[in-house]
Amino acid sequence: MLIGGDWDNGGNLTGLTMANRELTQFHRLDYTTAHAHVGLDAHGNEVIVMQNNRTDYIDPIPIDWTTRPILEPGGGYDGTNRVPLIYLYYDHHSPIRFQSGVHISCNHPGYAVVSTETPLGAPEQNGLDRKITLVRLDPAAPRVFYLAKIYGTTGSNWEETQATISNDGSKIVWATNWNQNVGQERVWILQLHMPPGWESTLWFRGRKPKPRRKPRVTLLCQNRSIIIFYGQSVLSKTGCQGNEKIWPEPFENPVKSR
Repeated sequence: MLIGGDWDNGGNLTGLTMANRELTQFHRLDYTTAHAHVGLDAHGNEVIVMQNNRTDYIDPIPIDWTTRPILEPGGGYDGTNRVPLIYLYYDHHSPIRFQSGVHISCNHPGYAVVSTETPLGAPEQNGLDRKITLVRLDPAAPRVFYLAKIYGTTGSNWEETQATISNDGSKIVWATNWNQNVGQERVWILQLHMPPGWESTLWFRGRKPKPRRKPRVTLLCQNRSIIIFYGQSVLSKTGCQGNEKIWPEPFENPVKSR
């Protein structure tokens, strides 16, 4: 089992800790507990994907007795049984520092959806600000793909994006207030339909697989949200109303990892 302890807890409950069911064995997995979600990596191993405030990354931490915590600021990954996934860049001295909060969803095996929420008054200046990304949880070849643009500002708890992927990977939903009435918690739920067979069309290890069907760009007209796959881009207009503006032109570039 997992115990979400703080860094300043005492005894066996210091930091993120795993224990056996009898609560007779304890093992520290990380310095402290942060935004996280439990899931399965690409090889079926149980991991907790969590924000690491020692390294400024999001890590897939194996729930295993061999995993070692990173305890010092800027500590290395050697010998820890983990790899870094996404660099958050909370550098307060940088003009492009990340100022958003993150939410992680690992419902679909092998993947994590990471969404950000930007507070009122914070400029959109970092590549992750107001973005939703899809992460392949493969320790040997982790990849990050851009999923959607967020049109919302967080002024209260229920206005956070908190994107979540379904168990079968077919849908992703999140909340937005469209930057209107910020702080009043008047939000909408948006749903992104993932194209059938999307997992087989992604690029891994630098190789281009041969999909069974043409990959496409799926567009939600209401919020201009997109998911980009390599190959010829095709805009799906399913569900768009006649007076809604469609994205002006297809994307021509292949998907790129961050």
